[in-house]
Parts: sequence; structure tokens; C-alpha cells
Amino acid sequence: IVRYSGPASWVRFFVRASGDTTLVINDARGRWWCSDDEGGYPNPMVDIASPSAGQYDIWVGSYRAGEALSATLNMTELAGVRP
Repeated sequence: IVRYSGPASWVRFFVRASGDTTLVINDARGRWWCSDDEGGYPNPMVDIASPSAGQYDIWVGSYRAGEALSATLNMTELAGVRP
């Protein structure tokens, strides 16, 4: 869970991990966002324009069933920061 207070024109969530991960976000408006390799293999990345303040429910998973990976979730409002 991330509690975001904003405001910003956009926000980026991405994962850096020891293997292939996926990212699922339920944003403060109730919209769902999913990513596999948008940040370049094997890094998922989601950009949300005009993010609302509130709670963001976030899940990071492995692309392979049953695989446990070490991962770091990142959140930024800086356009130059990528996985």
C-alpha cells in the first residue's frame, strides 16, 4: 500500500528485481494498471497521468508461478528515472 498525497502531473512506478517480475496497481480512483516488461525486460513499469491523492494498492509478482524473487518497488515524479 502506498498513500500518495500529490499533486503531480504524473507518477511512475517500476520494479527492479533479480528476475522477471510483473506489476499490478489499483489506483486511488479504482482503476487497474498492469505491466510486464514496459520498463524493458525484465522490468515492469506503470506511468499514471494526473494521479489522484489516496491509496494505491500494489502487487509485485514473479512471471513464473512459484518463483520467489528479491525486488524493490520504486516510485518517482521525475521523468528521467527509469528501471
